[in-house]
Amino acid sequence: MKGSIPVLLLAAQLPAQIDVERLVANLGSEPNAEVRLSAYRQLRSLKSPAALRLVVESLATWKHHAQTLGTQLIVQYPIKLRLPALRSIVHAKGPFLSFSGAVGLWRAGERDYAAEIATALRSRDATNLERTSMVMELPLVRDPAVEQAMRGLIEPGMHVDLLDAVLYHMIRKRDTKATAAVSAVLRDARTPILGRGLCAAFLVATGASDHSRALAEVLATGQVPFLRMKRYLQRAPHLDNTVIVGLIECVDKETLPRGIAAALRLLGSAGGSRGAPTLRKFLGHDDELVVMTALNALSRLAGGVTNKQLIQLLASDKPTIVIKAADMLRRRDDFSGMSRLLELAKDGPKKADAVHVLRGFRKAAVVEPLIDALLDPAQPVRVQAYYSLGIVLGSLFPYKRISLVSTGLNVAGPAAPRQRAVATIRRWWSAQLAKAAKQKSP
Repeated sequence: MKGSIPVLLLAAQLPAQIDVERLVANLGSEPNAEVRLSAYRQLRSLKSPAALRLVVESLATWKHHAQTLGTQLIVQYPIKLRLPALRSIVHAKGPFLSFSGAVGLWRAGERDYAAEIATALRSRDATNLERTSMVMELPLVRDPAVEQAMRGLIEPGMHVDLLDAVLYHMIRKRDTKATAAVSAVLRDARTPILGRGLCAAFLVATGASDHSRALAEVLATGQVPFLRMKRYLQRAPHLDNTVIVGLIECVDKETLPRGIAAALRLLGSAGGSRGAPTLRKFLGHDDELVVMTALNALSRLAGGVTNKQLIQLLASDKPTIVIKAADMLRRRDDFSGMSRLLELAKDGPKKADAVHVLRGFRKAAVVEPLIDALLDPAQPVRVQAYYSLGIVLGSLFPYKRISLVSTGLNVAGPAAPRQRAVATIRRWWSAQLAKAAKQKSP
């Protein structure tokens, strides 16, 4: 039911009323962002009815950033206090507050507030910042009036941040009914290059391949951060050769490592062998994320990376790259990376990962290091050593071998019993080595 806050709520007070008033004042008008956030966290913890009353009374006088915190605070309250407060701000002055109240009620299950949501979105009283915030906060409401209001926001000359928010909301809903409006924004001379890139990426993601050339042209300039277009392009059903060429030019000009990695990931999945030369080029990049992304993409392509290139990566000072390269080589029956893995299994931040990969080598040379790893101070390393050792011994001794469980080994248990169990395993392993040496002697 649409109404106002009950009298009981309005009358509620805390003994430390002055502290609540100070916190609400800081939330609403303190220019220091850290002080505002501190007030928000304290009020969220208190969940004081008196504070809720003060917030609802003051919201209309606050600036947008404070209104955002205030409405976020309201939805943290128990539902018996939250719903009356939300119903109150639906009728407050200003489209953002009306929107926030209606969305809060819609999320709480009161679906008859879709009309208020649509009205707030259409309001010309909202600033670009407010309208962008509304779109970003909007859940996937399946209501014709809300969907129509959202499409109605798309017009030539609109702010690029609002355009991005609207297009992303629509692509998530797979709403393709506004393609004509988006095409108009793409063609409009006032649309900046970022806006053109977003429009073209959206249209291609909806399957409109006739906009591939426009997208490729924007990509090729390198003037649009790839991360701004990534979330559209990764939803595209298909990227034709024109876009792939633009993507290759884009990644060559991208400077942000996360942007390079995102472009390489897409190039690997959508470009296939066409992107392989570019992917190989980035194996020599300084950033670990970039190298790992290129390596992972190449690993999925037939002939994507050669053994020689993988061996070169073993010299990297980044353990993650070495471990990946060694594992890829091992899968090709090339054990060049085993010595580097054994080094990393003894020391460094990636010991557990190195110990995990060692299980694939199934050679006698890895047994002693894996036994050592059973006594590592870090439990994740010990756990990996336990499973890796079991797999390696199962391969070396398929019929008769020591049972790790029978030794009393518990990698998560106290140190003393674990040390005794490991000593038993060592004695068994030493006996196997002696037996093998005796068999080899003339």
